[in-house]
Amino acid sequence: MIIKVKTDKKTKVLFNFNFKNIEKISKKYNKLILVVDHNVYKYHSSIFSEIEHVIVVEGGENTKTLIESQEIIDKLLKLGADKNSLIIGIGGGVITDLVGFVASIYKRGIPFGFIPTTVLCAVDAAIGGKNGVNQGLIKNCIGTINQPDLILYDYQFFKSLPEVEFSNGFAEVIKYGCICDTELFDYLESYDLQYFIKSPVALQMVVQKCLSIKAKIIQKDPNDNTIRKTLNFGHTIGHAIEKDLNLKHGFAVSIGMIYASQLSILKGEFTRDELERVSELLQKYELPITENVKSSSVLSLITNDKKKNGGSIDFILLKSIGESEIVTLTFDEIKQDFKKIFNGANSLSFA
Repeated sequence: MIIKVKTDKKTKVLFNFNFKNIEKISKKYNKLILVVDHNVYKYHSSIFSEIEHVIVVEGGENTKTLIESQEIIDKLLKLGADKNSLIIGIGGGVITDLVGFVASIYKRGIPFGFIPTTVLCAVDAAIGGKNGVNQGLIKNCIGTINQPDLILYDYQFFKSLPEVEFSNGFAEVIKYGCICDTELFDYLESYDLQYFIKSPVALQMVVQKCLSIKAKIIQKDPNDNTIRKTLNFGHTIGHAIEKDLNLKHGFAVSIGMIYASQLSILKGEFTRDELERVSELLQKYELPITENVKSSSVLSLITNDKKKNGGSIDFILLKSIGESEIVTLTFDEIKQDFKKIFNGANSLSFA
C-alpha cells in the first residue's frame, strides 16, 4: 500500500515495505546513508551488513542534542553527503526527531526519510514533519517543521520490541481516539494490549488508522497554528514530567491525558463518567494514570514550554470523547487549577 501525504511537499508512505528493497528505493539518489539506533542495529545487524554507509547512534532522549547533531553532521561531511544524498533514520521517535533536524539544516536541507521501529514512532513521531532537539530539560525547543520525503514501514523491526514499548506507543493511539475518533476509542475498548502484540495484522491496521488521522490534520494545518495543536492533548504536562521524572514518553503523556481530562471537567462539559472511561482504557493498555510529582516543578517546566505565548499557553481539552478544543489558559489560571487537581499534597492523582 502506498499513500502520499501532501503538505508543502509530498511524503511517500510505503506499508509492508521489505528492507531488502532499500537500495531500489534509494537508486535515484547518489548516496544512501542510514542513521540507526544502536539497539536496532544490535538486534538486526545482519540486515545492515551490505549497506555501505551506516551511522550508529545511541538511543534515548539524551541523544537529542545539538552536540549529537554536530557529530552526525561531521560524519556526513566525511562521507561527502550532498543535496542529492538520502539520509534515512531507523529507530524510534528520538532518531526521527534527530535525523529530521540534521537533514533539515545540513547544507540547508537534504532529502530524508524514516523507518520507524517502535509503535510510538510509527503512529506519531514519523509523520508530521516536526524535527528537533532538546536544550537541557526543555524538550524540542530547537527544531524545524520539514516533512520527510518518505516513510517506510517494515514490521520485522517490531518483533524485537519489549512489551513495555508496545504500551508506550499505545498512549498516542489512545490520544487519537480521545481527540477526534470515537470509533477508534470504542475499538480499543474492545481489545487489550496483548491482542495487538499477538496480531500483527491488527497492529498494522491501527498504525494506518493513526497515520491517516494525523495526515489529514497536518494537511489542514502543517505549521501548527490551529487544528494541529489538538495533537498536543496530554503533552503539555506530559513533557513537563517526562524529563523531570525520567518517564517514557507514552507514560508521561498518559498521565498528562488524565490531567487534561480532569481540567476538561473543571473548564467545560466533559463528565466524570468519560474521565473514568479514559482512565480505564489507559490502564487496560498498561499505562500509568498517576505519578508523584511536585506541582511547582511541573509549573516551572510548563512556563518554559515552546508552545507558551507570553503569560499564557494553549491547553487541549476534551468536550467529549472524540471531540477536543483548544483553550488558552493564563499561568495564574493553571496555578489555581493545579491546587484543585494536584490533591493538595503536591501529587497528581486520579479523582
